[in-house]
Amino acid sequence: MLLIRLYPHDLLTLSILPISGLCIWALEHQSIALAISLLFFSMLFDALDGYIARKTGRVRDFGRFLDSFMDLISYLLLPTYIAYSIGFQGIYVGFLLLMISSGCIRLSYFNTIGFTADEEGKPAYPGMPVFWSTFILAGYYMVTSLSSVLFSNMLYAICLTLFSAYMVLNKPFFKFTSIAWLILAPVYGMVLFFSFHALTQFSIVETPEFEASALIHAAANLGIIGKLLMTLLFLTPIVVFIHRVGLPYLSNK
Repeated sequence: MLLIRLYPHDLLTLSILPISGLCIWALEHQSIALAISLLFFSMLFDALDGYIARKTGRVRDFGRFLDSFMDLISYLLLPTYIAYSIGFQGIYVGFLLLMISSGCIRLSYFNTIGFTADEEGKPAYPGMPVFWSTFILAGYYMVTSLSSVLFSNMLYAICLTLFSAYMVLNKPFFKFTSIAWLILAPVYGMVLFFSFHALTQFSIVETPEFEASALIHAAANLGIIGKLLMTLLFLTPIVVFIHRVGLPYLSNK
């Protein structure tokens, strides 16, 4: 007999572990884009387990703690490993440690009080949630294919510093409540970065130094249409973030 009964949403939470194993396997085979795609895949499971728990009326402290342990792996440790594999090394490791420590503080605090509410009484996170590390890492990976290592690392260091500060800031942070958004965001990232991997893995284009460059090179070969598609591809999540998160957050200050 187990110490505690595991419900389907608990097993969904635990499924993040084998996905994390696949992520490490991808890194060992130098498939960084695939590893990031798997991070978004685990984010999808992370979003659904809590949603299912609330819909079935089985929200409990055990699930919150279990979810936090998985968050530590998928949103703090694995992004650190991926960033280090990309080239965020040397003195920059200190910024990764800052992110991990701030994330641990934020997760521990969340386990203590749970969700909070904003000024309008809507559900909100206490501090910036740790899952944003995946989006920041994805942006860093994209920048590495378009600029120098020094610029990319400095920009990522600044982002990690701000992210670490916002995680422990005593202020409600926007929370997506629609199941459509909870599914769309990770699926978008998962498909996008798997396409980077597929373009190089299946030799659709010549393999560049970074997998992310493959999609950029492929789009360039399609002329103006390809460039427009690429622009929409990259601008869509940025516009959505500013509209749904950034503007409401700044307006509450």
